Amino acid sequence: MTPPDVPPPDAELLDRWRGGDERAAEEIVRRHGADLLAVVRRRMSAALNRRLDAEDVVQSALRSFFVAARSGRFAADAGGDLWRLLSTIALNKLGKLARFHAAGKRDARHDLGGDTLARGARPGELGPLEALAFVEQLEALLASVPAERRLVLELRLEGHDLESIAAAAGCSQRTVRRVLEEVRATLERQSREDSA
Repeated sequence: MTPPDVPPPDAELLDRWRGGDERAAEEIVRRHGADLLAVVRRRMSAALNRRLDAEDVVQSALRSFFVAARSGRFAADAGGDLWRLLSTIALNKLGKLARFHAAGKRDARHDLGGDTLARGARPGELGPLEALAFVEQLEALLASVPAERRLVLELRLEGHDLESIAAAAGCSQRTVRRVLEEVRATLERQSREDSA
């Protein structure tokens, strides 16, 4: 245990949090949150900044970290410094959101900066918070899909047709359809569970 006048290392805080000490999680956020926010704000383009709040990106990154850390996926390195890991998660979130908002008609560069667009999306599009939730749900889904099916899903999300997906994945178009139907059913089930 660290003496009271010396701040505990990140690894100790993480262990305490896993043991049920919520104050340890608050300390991790207090220790790294402001720096994460500064990094995300520096990396956000002006167009993306009109659509997203950097604080939402940081909160999403921290939430993802804590969920993964609780399941044992993340640990502090030997020096106990979580900064590199947290900043990588935050910048990856930002990168995914930037790619999402740069795609086709959603391209943030098309925004003229009007009040409606600064607060959210055009009619029929996801708003910033919905987009963030969608990206998180998609990340969770991709992590839960076996590797051989993940390729099918990733290629479909990139817009490839069934024939090219089947060729790349080394399977039949029927298998591609079945995998996509299973993923759709999983998403629908999760949606029903979330709304219940």
